Amino acid sequence: MFLNALKLTNYKNYTTVQAVFDKPVVIFCGQNGTGKTNMLDAIYQLSFCKSNFQHKDSLLVTRGETLFRLEGNYQNDGDPHKTVIKFSAKTKKEIEYDGKKISKISDHVGKIPLVFIGPRDIQLFFDGSIERRRFLDTGLCQIDNQYLHKLVTYNRILVQRNSYLKSTSPHTADFALIQSYDEQLENPGLFIYEKRMDFVNRLSTIFNEVYKSISGNKELASCTYSSQLEHQTLGLLLKQSREKDLFLQRTTQGIHKDELVFTLNDQTLKQFGSEGQLKTFLLALKLSMWQLIKNETSQQPILLLDDIFAKLDVERVKNLLSYIQETCDTQIFISDTDQSRVSDILESLSLSHAVFQIENNQIARIHEA
Repeated sequence: MFLNALKLTNYKNYTTVQAVFDKPVVIFCGQNGTGKTNMLDAIYQLSFCKSNFQHKDSLLVTRGETLFRLEGNYQNDGDPHKTVIKFSAKTKKEIEYDGKKISKISDHVGKIPLVFIGPRDIQLFFDGSIERRRFLDTGLCQIDNQYLHKLVTYNRILVQRNSYLKSTSPHTADFALIQSYDEQLENPGLFIYEKRMDFVNRLSTIFNEVYKSISGNKELASCTYSSQLEHQTLGLLLKQSREKDLFLQRTTQGIHKDELVFTLNDQTLKQFGSEGQLKTFLLALKLSMWQLIKNETSQQPILLLDDIFAKLDVERVKNLLSYIQETCDTQIFISDTDQSRVSDILESLSLSHAVFQIENNQIARIHEA
């Protein structure tokens, strides 16, 4: 998948801006706060129909305006494709793909595969397990459309079950109703568990090799999957925890408690990993997802790298870009405050690229090689 042209209207800090891309690697440079990340977020949104940073579409509209519009023109194996996303307070969000309206976001996700890597992703290692499950879901939704439907179903029933648990007490609870919720959770829960287990098993194999390449084979890293369903069926887990759930007024067992475990040299990553090691781990994890999506879909996901080079030593940056050159035959968008930092390395690797300067809410092509 190759993004040929991008047009933004009333999106964040851009009133109107458009750019044409004809190089496999694109660098957005500029000072902090100029809108480099906003440009990447627009590309992300054209794939996932939502911002990577902001949950409310209304907050993406340029101040003083009432709507925004995103347009992306793509090329895939010689076939042109066009995605348009429009939002206004009156009509809400509208999505079009090749001129046809998309009624469900789940019907669009996966059409333009994409992997985003940014500095905030480092919280994957420190925040709650919901962030690590979101990482899994982002990859799986692009591979398997049925997975997203099952996930939506599971989460909807889970909300209903939790809502009822909060509204009743152990003495007045309708156990037949709770049993009904439990039975509805079993099918999508088992499907999600099996898909996640298989996904992480395949991801882990790729990850080990990618991490070695980027780190220069200096450390031993691992990523494993942990779920309550490993030793018990979801139906039995829910039944056994029913009294506890009623007391705590929430569902304590299920795939919404799944976890990813990260280690470095057999030690917990978040406790013993340096800043450079954490960033290397993150890059290897995301690039492994890129490779897995490619393997499963036979498409080359677009790769977005947002301001990730600042805390990496030159050797790791070179290793990363060398790995991308050798393995990821795809279109890559990079943001960086240092115009020459990445460009110089790309030129030493003979990687064709274009540099765009972002300043005063406008974009201009200033260099190519």
